[in-house]
Amino acid sequence: MNEKKEDIIEIKTNLNIHQKLLIDDYLDKSFVMSILCEETKNYYNKIRNLLQFPTIILPSILCVFNAANGSIPLDKHYILIAINIVLNAVIALFVGLQSIFQINDKYNQFQIITNKFTKLEHYIETTTTNTPESLDSLFVVDIIKTYDSLIDDIDYTFPGFLKNKVKEKYKGSRTMPNILNGDKKPRLLVDNNRN
Repeated sequence: MNEKKEDIIEIKTNLNIHQKLLIDDYLDKSFVMSILCEETKNYYNKIRNLLQFPTIILPSILCVFNAANGSIPLDKHYILIAINIVLNAVIALFVGLQSIFQINDKYNQFQIITNKFTKLEHYIETTTTNTPESLDSLFVVDIIKTYDSLIDDIDYTFPGFLKNKVKEKYKGSRTMPNILNGDKKPRLLVDNNRN
């Protein structure tokens, strides 16, 4: 692709080329982390829905059986008792699975973290686009600290297949976060601030 001199817009900032690249890397990392968190949140939402569905349906079935209690002959009540025991055990199993695997906690945390990474990405984009002349080393430090703080807030691990999926999708076009091996995107370095 041939770029003409007039196609390149030079924006003067108080940053050196390494700081600009660092901002670009953290923009990519924030984007990829928001996608990874979103995928993970959706994964836990599917599991949550699968585990909640039986806990909604089975009590309704129990209600029907218990309402039919009067129409069942007394010598056949053992069938109703057995059905009640089995359905209550299955309900307890599904509720227990949700609790043990902390599905709701994982879903909620990844929802919150997704939003925070998206906000960080938008903050970087907005500042670099609307007020590039105000960019300085404090801005770079601020986005790195914010990013690191968000990473520290993640209490749960990401499923391996989702990490692989996101890495494959953005490999070579985005700088990866460290959790995805931290691969850098290829780029041609041109320092327009050279004196």
